[in-house]
Amino acid sequence: MRQFAAELENNIHIYRRYPLTLVSNFILLVIMFWGIFLGGMLVGNSILGSNSLTSLVIGYSLWVLIMTTISNMGQTIFSEAENGTIEQLFLVPKGASKLFFIREIVNLIISFAYSTIVLILLMLTTNRWIKFPLTVILPYFLALISLMGVGYIVLAITLRYKRIGSTLEVGQYIYLGLILFDFYNGDVWLKEIGNTIPLYPMIYWIKEIVNGEVKDQMNLISISIINAFVWLLLGIVIFKLTVRKIKQDGTLNKF
Repeated sequence: MRQFAAELENNIHIYRRYPLTLVSNFILLVIMFWGIFLGGMLVGNSILGSNSLTSLVIGYSLWVLIMTTISNMGQTIFSEAENGTIEQLFLVPKGASKLFFIREIVNLIISFAYSTIVLILLMLTTNRWIKFPLTVILPYFLALISLMGVGYIVLAITLRYKRIGSTLEVGQYIYLGLILFDFYNGDVWLKEIGNTIPLYPMIYWIKEIVNGEVKDQMNLISISIINAFVWLLLGIVIFKLTVRKIKQDGTLNKF
């Protein structure tokens, strides 16, 4: 519990230390949202006030959650390497796996708060105040589980390939396009692709709940549960195999 509190306090301290950067990031994210929305109006003839705006606000704010989580996980490891403390993480008495698990939880909490602020700013600037019923708790919880798996994969890739900042940035924007694309209103093969993308079924489910258009809920529940735990298990396995590999090769400190 002390370790959890220490990690949480450290993360909050970092944001407090650079308030101007934090505010600038929020402004840039809002501007980027409006660029996407106005571009969509020109291409798809969507109109302000339609359900497409609500879906975009939800999808974009959840992408911010994902982006923040992934960036923080990668940046944390890289900072540890630059400071020469990466090896110490694997020498802690309780083990590196437990330490990284605690960091994942703290990172999700911070990222959730960050994305919630972005969501409020988006609702304020669009004048579209979204009511989230209690039924969104389950898909949101499953989304966080799936995101933990993605976080472990990012940790593994960072430990293995070291400097991946540019790769992460490119991947984040590709993922934004995937989230905003409507796989479930296409052919069967498109739906199957959507089912395999981490968090996508849960994001689609949340959009449906908010818009009051939930169809085949039991199918969404089963797909979301499978998606969440498959990605979590996949992330844990990849992380453990990567840690074992870099220990065997002695490449942990070669950044």
